Amino acid sequence: TAGKVVRKKAAAGRVTLEDVIVKVIKRNKGPLGFKDLMKRIVEGKMFKTRSTNFDNVLRRTLSTSKAVKRVGRGVYDLA
Repeated sequence: TAGKVVRKKAAAGRVTLEDVIVKVIKRNKGPLGFKDLMKRIVEGKMFKTRSTNFDNVLRRTLSTSKAVKRVGRGVYDLA
């Protein structure tokens, strides 16, 4: 289909980045800044990606997520 963008659904059993973000925020029991969130995900090796710019992937996921909301500049909490 020319001109159509087809998005793949996450495979059954596969953990999405959004799932990991929700888990980290729940574990923190409160809002987290972007740098802290990224540090915990990267150091804990919680999500595997081939991206060379993981921070951009994380920013995009945070901005489009329905499960996470921005509560301040660079600060995110559960929706």
